[in-house]
Amino acid sequence: MASFDIETNAAFSPYLLAGESIKWSGRPRSGLMTFPNDAYFIPFSLLWCGFAIFWTITGVLHWGLQPMFALGCAFVLLGLFMVFGRFFADAWLRQATHYAVSDQRILILRTRPLTKLRTVLLSQICETTLTLHAAEFGSIRFVADLKSLTNPFRNKRAPESMIPSLSYAPMFIAIDNAGEVYRLIQDLLVR
Repeated sequence: MASFDIETNAAFSPYLLAGESIKWSGRPRSGLMTFPNDAYFIPFSLLWCGFAIFWTITGVLHWGLQPMFALGCAFVLLGLFMVFGRFFADAWLRQATHYAVSDQRILILRTRPLTKLRTVLLSQICETTLTLHAAEFGSIRFVADLKSLTNPFRNKRAPESMIPSLSYAPMFIAIDNAGEVYRLIQDLLVR
């Protein structure tokens, strides 16, 4: 299963180690999407935004336009971002993201707002998780640090980020043929 995205291969060529070869490359799906973590974030963001609007309107009606009004507006804007804006921010970030699996590493390259390359050595991966979002696409999460698995203050099931593209864990988000890519990675891990 050697699937390659020509543009993605070209994007990674300056970052490859001597003798390293790409086994798979691709990009996340584009457009607005929801993810499993949204089961937590959508109700929270609606409550936040609703309370911020109520608090701001109540404050204006009771005290008039005081300095607290500016604070209330900031909370309303934050709430509106959590309700709507984060979906656009995630789509914008995914559009500038490239993924690759080499014979030595997992590579994740994001070209905006700044160019950022994340790599994980295959030899350091201690856990991979496949999440299928639909029959044809899914996400793969990589854990390369045993401490994060055993940290009592870090709940593995807790939502990680309101914007999946900014997750602390290295991930291939919303890739086509995620099951096949996952099997390729597992084959490389047992070598």
